[in-house]
Amino acid sequence: MGSYVVDGAMQKLLNHSTNGVVIFAPSGEILWLNDPFERMSGFLREEIIGRPLEMLFMSEGAFKGLTQFFAEEEEMGALFAGELTIQTKMREQRNLFIELLKLPSNEERQFALICEDRLEMDRLRTLLRKGAIVSGAISHVQSKYIQHGAAQPLQDLFYPLLRSARLVAKAKSLILAKPIDEVSFSLISSTKGWKGDLNINSLLTPHLHKAYLSQKPQIVETSSQEEINNLLLIPLTSHKGSFGILGIIDSLKPLTDELFSDLSPLIQSIGEILLVLEEEKERRNAEKQLQESQELLRGLSLRLMEQNSELVVAMEQALAAKSAQKKFLANMSHEMRTPLHSIMGFCELILQLGLPEKQRRFANKIYTSSESLLILINGLLDLSKIEAGKLIIKQEPCNLSEVIVEAISLMEKEIVEKGLSLHLYYPPDLPTEMFSDKERIKEVLLNLLSNALKFTDQGEINLFLREISRAAQSIKIEFALSDTGIGVDDSFRAEIFSDFSQADISSKKKHRGTGLGLAICRKIVEKMGGEINFESALGKGSTFYFSLPLLLNPEKEEPSATPGSGRRLLILSSDPVDQFILKRYGEALGFTCDLTEDVADYDLIIFDECVDRQSVIQDHRGAKLLMLEWEHLWNSNDEAVSLLRRPTTMLQLRKAIFKGI
Repeated sequence: MGSYVVDGAMQKLLNHSTNGVVIFAPSGEILWLNDPFERMSGFLREEIIGRPLEMLFMSEGAFKGLTQFFAEEEEMGALFAGELTIQTKMREQRNLFIELLKLPSNEERQFALICEDRLEMDRLRTLLRKGAIVSGAISHVQSKYIQHGAAQPLQDLFYPLLRSARLVAKAKSLILAKPIDEVSFSLISSTKGWKGDLNINSLLTPHLHKAYLSQKPQIVETSSQEEINNLLLIPLTSHKGSFGILGIIDSLKPLTDELFSDLSPLIQSIGEILLVLEEEKERRNAEKQLQESQELLRGLSLRLMEQNSELVVAMEQALAAKSAQKKFLANMSHEMRTPLHSIMGFCELILQLGLPEKQRRFANKIYTSSESLLILINGLLDLSKIEAGKLIIKQEPCNLSEVIVEAISLMEKEIVEKGLSLHLYYPPDLPTEMFSDKERIKEVLLNLLSNALKFTDQGEINLFLREISRAAQSIKIEFALSDTGIGVDDSFRAEIFSDFSQADISSKKKHRGTGLGLAICRKIVEKMGGEINFESALGKGSTFYFSLPLLLNPEKEEPSATPGSGRRLLILSSDPVDQFILKRYGEALGFTCDLTEDVADYDLIIFDECVDRQSVIQDHRGAKLLMLEWEHLWNSNDEAVSLLRRPTTMLQLRKAIFKGI
């Protein structure tokens, strides 16, 4: 980037100039500007130096017209002069008279724009013009009244006018479209200490309205409390209409029509000059406030730039640390899993040797501790993969109902040991053949099941599926897993899916865990394009539900045979949820279903472990018998009874029926 060196004396001189100065390179890059140009444009130096000059111009054509002189070498001096419109920081248009100069430089050509504010010049011209009118009016009145021997009225009225004239009121509405009594005035200047809004002054307001409406002078005789003997109110008008009231304080005599007519140009000019001066005063105050604000903004901007630089450095350090953490977790988790698998394998072998009770207890402790450590390592590995963006979602053929049953079977032993009931409802009209990542679905289900088992000591766990929407090639399915556990406190809702968070802080020793399971579930579900959430009541249990968009597999046809057509099915169970699920499956397969305890005249009987198996076998009268039981607990050698694996699906029920019917 080029530069232009301005020494201290020159900077001071240019900053106190009334004209704006911008120095720039032939490429249009702004190199320097003075204080007046900051005020004209509204831009701070830090915001504009180094940026292209064309950002200031309203149109590309105006800038090209200015820069066409850059292509040719010129002698030092003016290259261009004319009026152009720039655009301020606040997107306002401002007309400036601009003169383009070429500056001497030993290194490269550089240019300067000298900018003159036309608005400022117009104000000055107005004051000069009004001053000329005042001077002419004074000369006219003096010559006329001295000639006619009327010096005394001039002395009594004209000099008090010059001495005490003030623009005491300015109309707040220049268009009298509404009733005159609704027009209010604001005091802008006074010699007697009047302040505020004249609209509340019961003495002056009627006279102000009368003078304003009639456009004729009004004499007001005031009381001693007002500290004014007499007040002459003269309406002020211009080509735009009435704009205010001129008050002449302590007026001794009223103006005659002839004298008022002669003094009218003088009065109007004085009023307009006072109004222009008042506006100029307001403008200068506004510019002063703007300059102070710009100085404050410049300081804040510099501080913000420093903070941004510090934040960039801190962010780079944080990203580097996070990257190193991910690499460490990914590498070390692999290294730690291998010896852990060996420890757990040898513990299992030792436990099979028939050790004494005390040694067996020690070996069990080693095994369970290793298992907990393995869960932690697996969670860290999954989390590091997800955050590193290395988690790949496959699209492969899978039978969704079988994936769910496989996930539940891995938790089967712990479910039975805790004495919990587990129900799975896979709606009969829900397709089973999909394209998806069955391992990731199984991982989410295992984490949710493990979480439910951890915090549920009695009652039941239910996994219900339902269809949300379906298209020609895809389907969206919701999985809802509910439990009767301890529930989640409302204060923890926002953190439930965060990394390393656990709702049961007070009982960590009782409920082991890393706090990663739900965080991993959320990341996997979102990676697969789904959503996950939960509902819970403290002490009453929780329901975690997630939805997944899945592709249908048109290459595999769904089973359509109805082996129960024209047949009767008896369901013997004391569990109402099992009754509901088995009845729905049986009816979908064409059976007529009953829940009575009479076992006569049925083609198929399904019963669970709570029913007297021997009595059912004795009274079944040739019906096909299916016992609903966990697979690892099944030990029947009776050929009359077949296993219906718990929890069952309609697909498993169909397979069991076809084996015997």
